[in-house]
Amino acid sequence: MVTTIISQTIVNAPTSWAPTNTIAAFRRLSSCVEYYRPPVYAPRGRYNDPSLIILCTWLNASPRHISKYTDKYVNLYPASRLLLVTCSTRDYVSSNLSPLRSALSVITAFVDEYKCLAHIFSFGGAHQLKKLAMLNGKFLPIRGLILDSCPVPSDIPSVARSFAFAVRGLPWYYRLLALTWIYIRFVFVAAIMLHLLGIPNTDEVFEVDYKSLVDCSVTPARTTLTYLYGTDDGVVSAEDVEAHAKMARRVGKAVRMERFEGTKHVNHAKGDEERYWKAVKRTWAEYIMWDFPF
Repeated sequence: MVTTIISQTIVNAPTSWAPTNTIAAFRRLSSCVEYYRPPVYAPRGRYNDPSLIILCTWLNASPRHISKYTDKYVNLYPASRLLLVTCSTRDYVSSNLSPLRSALSVITAFVDEYKCLAHIFSFGGAHQLKKLAMLNGKFLPIRGLILDSCPVPSDIPSVARSFAFAVRGLPWYYRLLALTWIYIRFVFVAAIMLHLLGIPNTDEVFEVDYKSLVDCSVTPARTTLTYLYGTDDGVVSAEDVEAHAKMARRVGKAVRMERFEGTKHVNHAKGDEERYWKAVKRTWAEYIMWDFPF
């Protein structure tokens, strides 16, 4: 009863702090990492708010679209720090982890507090989060993980749809180059490895991080996972997301599902903003209940 009251208080807590264009206040740490520290005049926030919020955005996300999420997070958790990890096509295809070292330095500074909330979008965000865990050598100190429009299954059609979505706003010649690269990387190379080298499954070929999000290579065992997905996503099917959630439940993760009707890929917040952000707040509220002394 008491934990239910705590949860509802966290979810429904009002805020009057409403900054805009917060992305301009981020400090760039590397080509794909930016960091936000609240100004001295920001509200103090609540004692159980996340200390650090990690945002891993979708492939080639524009600052204009990212700012909708950073503005909302600064509004919800004014005393929290925000770590923004973007993902360009170059970031995705590169095996170089150096640009992420500055992000890992920020994350490890909060390891003792264990009050980190992560929000990842599509396969680009999932990929960057997995890279951070690889760089760390173990799971990240995340207690709440929000998965928007992901994970994308590691099969050729799903990966191709994801890349096609990511490059849709580029000039036609860039789209052609990108899609040609997809064919070479994921079809031609995969075929050689699968048939000539005898690799048994595509998970060992594709870098789409599907299974890693439910095991303990990225997050601790006690992590709340919230899936924000849609029936008309166009890139990842609702059935694939729900299958992943079942895997998470089987390994003991706390799972929440928010299924949006008719919303598109990484655009579910626009379909029902109130419901979307209430799900975000409940994700963190569940972590607070888990660690509450009674």
